Amino acid sequence: MEGTRIRIHTPKTLGELGQLYQKKPKAILYAGGTYLLSHYNEINPFTGDIISLERIDEMRRLNRTERYFEIGATVPIPFILNTGSSYLPKCLVNCLQQIGPIAIQSQATLGGNLCVKTMHCDSLAVLLALGARLELRKGRQSRWIHLSQLIDSEGQLDFKEGEFLVRIRFPLEEWDKQSFIKLGQPYQLERREYVLCNLIKVDKNVIMDIRLALTQGTHKSIRIRNLEAQLKGKKVPLGTKDIKILEQETAIALDFPTNTSSGDLRRIHQIYKNLFRQLQD
Repeated sequence: MEGTRIRIHTPKTLGELGQLYQKKPKAILYAGGTYLLSHYNEINPFTGDIISLERIDEMRRLNRTERYFEIGATVPIPFILNTGSSYLPKCLVNCLQQIGPIAIQSQATLGGNLCVKTMHCDSLAVLLALGARLELRKGRQSRWIHLSQLIDSEGQLDFKEGEFLVRIRFPLEEWDKQSFIKLGQPYQLERREYVLCNLIKVDKNVIMDIRLALTQGTHKSIRIRNLEAQLKGKKVPLGTKDIKILEQETAIALDFPTNTSSGDLRRIHQIYKNLFRQLQD
């Protein structure tokens, strides 16, 4: 790196950050820095401008109301767990507890985990299932958008140039069944990791709501909405015929790329089979 000039900027407010990032949209936004530091040899980020977010208080806040919970983009994960584990959704707590070893988890932020550009990290599937909305800012303008609407046709988060994440908001709801499951080798792009998050709400033996979200490695991130639509409103326990139809529909809905190993497919299909069979109990 000899001869490379690095310029570090430390804005103190959202306004300063907005103006700075609009002028320098190619700059690297640095919060916990866990992914950047651990993948230095792969992505070689330390060229040009780095914008440190550590002094911006507005991005380090938690807010809870009766209806929703908000997490600032740079709130450290241990603080989220220590402050909100008693009322956060179990799937999100499990996700945050499994984000890397303690050394990484102590510095990581939820916003950083969500916004990694080269791969989908653990939180994306969970936040998709929870129906999260994001506050994005560019210059002095901000907008709220559903996370699912920010994902482009290739499964990537489609930020506008100069736009950055301020906070994440999701509804506080009661779920009868929650699961967070990881498969594969984390952080190894040649052996992609799969993350599944499933939420089910049942009332008087009727499926009132169901969310099935899945992310894969570098390019797949979906809510399996056709299956959700088929299951919503069905009575439980499900019949054997329903289970067989849903298993067939699962294979069609997932539509994995050709480089997906048969072992991965079998494990993912089995997870959904087990989920559907739980609805027979």
